[in-house]
Amino acid sequence: MANIERLQRVMDHIMDNPQHHFQGDWITHIELQAPGNEGAGYACGTAACFAGWATLLYAEEVGYQREGKSRHDQVFVPIGVEDPDVTQRIHVRSLAIQILDLKDHGYENSEATVLFSGGNSRSQLQAMVKDLANGEDIVENYRNGLYRREKV
Repeated sequence: MANIERLQRVMDHIMDNPQHHFQGDWITHIELQAPGNEGAGYACGTAACFAGWATLLYAEEVGYQREGKSRHDQVFVPIGVEDPDVTQRIHVRSLAIQILDLKDHGYENSEATVLFSGGNSRSQLQAMVKDLANGEDIVENYRNGLYRREKV
C-alpha cells in the first residue's frame, strides 16, 4: 500500500508552493518573479514534478543524496558513497516509487505512471492522492476517465 503520509506531505508542499511545481520535468531550475515585486527582477528556484518533490523531500531519510551539484541533476546515490558505480545510481522516478511505496507493475499498469504523468494538474494530483489514501485503484480510475480535466 502506498505511503499515504508521504504522499500527503508532497501534495501539501506542492499546494503550498505552486510556483515551484512543474509537472513537466523531474527536477529543474526556474526563475520566479518575487511576489509583490513585479517588474523588479526574478528570483531563482527549483521546480519539480510530484516525483521530483518526493525525492527532494525524502531522499536523505531513505539514505540517498543527489549525485551532482546541478539543479538539473536527476540521479541519486547512496549517502557516503564517494565514487558510485552504475548499479548504485537511481533515477528520480525509481527512487520516488520506493519513497512513496507505489505499485509499479510495468509501465501501463503503474500507479507511478498515472501519478507522475507530465500532464497532471495540481487538482488532478490532489484527486489521485485522495483516492490512494482511500485505497482506490488510481490506474483503473484513470482508465475510466476519473481524472480528466474539466473543459474551460
